[in-house]
Amino acid sequence: MEYTKKKLVTFDEPRYQRVRWLQDVFHRYETYYRTEMYRMIVNQRMYWGINFGQWPAFAVERLIAQGRRPSQFNIIARKIEGQIGSYLSNGFDIKYRARNGKNTHWPVSLLDMMYSEKSNCDWESSEIVALRDMHCMVGYERMLISTRNDSDFGNIAWEPCPPTHIMIDPEWRSVNAWDIDNYFEYGDYSASKIMKLFSKASGILKELKEREERDGVDYGDYMGGPQRYTSTEEKWGSFHRVITFHYITKEKREWEYDLVNRNPFPETGYKQGSDEEKAIKQAYIEQRGLQPNEYTMVTQERRVKRIEAVCPSLDNELFLIAGKDRIQTNNCNIYPIGNNFYGQFRGMVDDLADIQIQFNKGKMTIEDIMQRSAKGAFILDRALTGGDDTIRQQIESEWNNPAARMWVDEGSTADLGQHGGIIELPHGQVAPEMFRTNAENIDLADRLSTMPAALDSRTENSGEPAKMMQMKTQLGLVSQKYGMKMYERHKKEKAAAFPLQAKITHSGYPREFRKNAGSDNLVINEPGADAFGRPVIINDISVMPEMDVILTPSPTGSDLRMELRSQYADVLPVFEKDPQDRLVKLVLSREIISTQDNREESKEEIDKAFKVLITIEAMNNALKYAGLKQQLDQLANPQPAPEAQQTASVGEFDQQKAIQGTPQEAEYSQVEEGAPS
Repeated sequence: MEYTKKKLVTFDEPRYQRVRWLQDVFHRYETYYRTEMYRMIVNQRMYWGINFGQWPAFAVERLIAQGRRPSQFNIIARKIEGQIGSYLSNGFDIKYRARNGKNTHWPVSLLDMMYSEKSNCDWESSEIVALRDMHCMVGYERMLISTRNDSDFGNIAWEPCPPTHIMIDPEWRSVNAWDIDNYFEYGDYSASKIMKLFSKASGILKELKEREERDGVDYGDYMGGPQRYTSTEEKWGSFHRVITFHYITKEKREWEYDLVNRNPFPETGYKQGSDEEKAIKQAYIEQRGLQPNEYTMVTQERRVKRIEAVCPSLDNELFLIAGKDRIQTNNCNIYPIGNNFYGQFRGMVDDLADIQIQFNKGKMTIEDIMQRSAKGAFILDRALTGGDDTIRQQIESEWNNPAARMWVDEGSTADLGQHGGIIELPHGQVAPEMFRTNAENIDLADRLSTMPAALDSRTENSGEPAKMMQMKTQLGLVSQKYGMKMYERHKKEKAAAFPLQAKITHSGYPREFRKNAGSDNLVINEPGADAFGRPVIINDISVMPEMDVILTPSPTGSDLRMELRSQYADVLPVFEKDPQDRLVKLVLSREIISTQDNREESKEEIDKAFKVLITIEAMNNALKYAGLKQQLDQLANPQPAPEAQQTASVGEFDQQKAIQGTPQEAEYSQVEEGAPS
């Protein structure tokens, strides 16, 4: 957790009043979310299940006091982890498109940058935690600048936020992350940990600690009410609650606009009008050789992310941090994922909790009856032992041994009644309805969860038709669409935030990224010169246009492959009737096999084989087509036969001579034409 290192913003109001206001608003949020936080904690314990988490604490204490171990068979965890695996196996392909419609290289370059950052900073782990929390109730992710791989400038990374320590603005009612105006985050840390997290305030805290160790905890004017700590050791050795307030402000200000490159000047991260900001913008003008008439001032209202962190138990006037956040993505930098109903979230645990509780109680009851009845219960008269404790202990220890032999004094059990001093208690019987109820609970859990029906082995029948199995697959995929759409929206919001932050984090210095494809790396902000010798920046990310995000289902996703396989299988029988459709059948067969999970070596061999077969069949079809076309051309445009073939045989009608006429007819016509009138 690392925040801004820029200058602190001074407040117009006294600092202790601002701290008091933050505490007051935090307690209001805490009161509003108290019920939801309790439900979230219960759901998390129900999912995790460790240390009898699926049982109430009072029931666990009572059962253990009775020498009984609570039965717990975690159905919920298997359902949630199976659903998360389904989401992860059905990813999305991300593409960027310039919003201004310009044909530029930046969409492809931005994608290479994103995949490089994703690999360096392990984005997937954060997403898995968020998906897990989503199924409990709600998951949160946010962007941060990590110095793990680049200690000088940092990488863009993502981190999950514990949902029990995040309280979003209660007025948020939509499902879109950019509508969240503020949220609180809190955590309990040691004093040394606070100094590491907030390095800007570490010097002040060390000085405060030294003063109080020298002069006592009553140093200065104390404005925080009753004294909490009795000694400096107690204060600086305890854990302290840090309250962090994240919020959005709408700031209307003037922005410099580059008329040549058609983009605003890059964000500096410093206060407007400060010397640092002026120096950076002047360097931008010089690097691009802009003349005074080539840039102008525009007035805009922008959403600026700010952050304030306080620890009243250490110092009720000290801000651990206050100012603009390093993350500026046009929102509050919190990305919820979950089934949201006007601000209230519902997870899979909420649907399965009653089933899990009933199943555990049912199994506990069955086991209790079986354990109590396995040995049998008896009432024994002490006269059986003749008063000998050794014999009594032998009876107790050898009671379940069928070959046990125990002797007592002769005549000692003669007066103990019909049963010889042994009264057997009735055995408890497990009712068949108990087993049937547990089986019904398992079936109900399958119906309430969104697990695809085809993945449930108990719904498969070895004798059922293949078409029925395909229908189960289709129904299973449909049941996942709603959750996949929530996952898709979450991915799209994160993908849209990346170019906004990349423009700030990666501008102003050369940076090299691994490309998604190819061996050459991508270099941005590389100093260079144009044809006239003027200094220019090659691949300057600060002039990158705004981007739109396009998400499409990944071709390697299991859902898409199963859907395509089913569609291809439905179409293939249509071409089985005509042997002339061999080429189409080969193409469909190749597509069906491509949807299967084969080894890379097998994929290459199969692909080569299909290429050969399809090429041969295409050549055969081309030759057949050429022959048919020639025949059609001859029928449409008949050609005269050669001279050798025009002579008619004896007794055969000569069509050519009939057209030309006989010589007598030709002479007659000449006489007629030359005769006097």
